[in-house]
Amino acid sequence: IKELQHGNIVLETVTQLAAGTTPDDIQLDVTKLTLHDCSVQWFVEAFKLINKPEIIQKAFSLCTAGTDNTFNLSFNSLTSVEAHRMLRDLPWTTPDMWRHIQSRHQPASEDPAVPALVPEDTIDDDDDEPGDEAPLELLLQFVTSGKKCAPDGYRIDVDGSLIVDSAADMFEEVSMSEEPVQLGRGKCTHVVNKQYDGFEQH
Repeated sequence: IKELQHGNIVLETVTQLAAGTTPDDIQLDVTKLTLHDCSVQWFVEAFKLINKPEIIQKAFSLCTAGTDNTFNLSFNSLTSVEAHRMLRDLPWTTPDMWRHIQSRHQPASEDPAVPALVPEDTIDDDDDEPGDEAPLELLLQFVTSGKKCAPDGYRIDVDGSLIVDSAADMFEEVSMSEEPVQLGRGKCTHVVNKQYDGFEQH
C-alpha cells in the first residue's frame, strides 16, 4: 500500500511540473474525496499482489519462533515431529512455562508436591446397550460358537448382536369382534314369493 501511495504522489507531482507549476507551488490534493477514491485502488491492487499462496507461505515461514529461531509459523514447521517432541518434553525442559500453562486450565493445588488428579472416565452400568438382550450365559455360548449359531428363542440381528426372536413382534395383533360385521346393504329378510301360489288351479 505504501508503494502505491508513493506512486500516486510521484504521478501527481510530475503532472503538476509538466503543467508548468514551480516546485515551490506544488500542492498535493489530500481531500477526503480524493483519498477515498485512491484508497480503494490501493487495497484492490495490494490484494492482487499478495493473493498468491507461495507469497503467503513465504511470509509465515519468515516469522521465526522458539529458542534460537528453531521453528517458524509455517504449517510444516508447527506440525513437524520436532515441534511435537518439544511440546511433549516441555514439562521437563521448561517446567516454569509448563506450570504456567497448566495453571490456566486447572486450579492450583495447595501442596505443590501433590500432583493434580485427573478424573477418570466413569462408566454407567445402568445404561442399556442396544442388542444385548440375552443373559450372560447365552452370550458366552453365542461367542464361543463363533457368532454363527443363535440359541433357541433368539436370533442374530443385522449388526451381529443377539436379540430375542419373538414371533409376536413380527405380526400385528388383530382383535376379532364377537359379532359378524354386516356388509353390503345391511340386513336382508328373505320372503317367499306368494304371487303364483294359485297358478295351478286355473
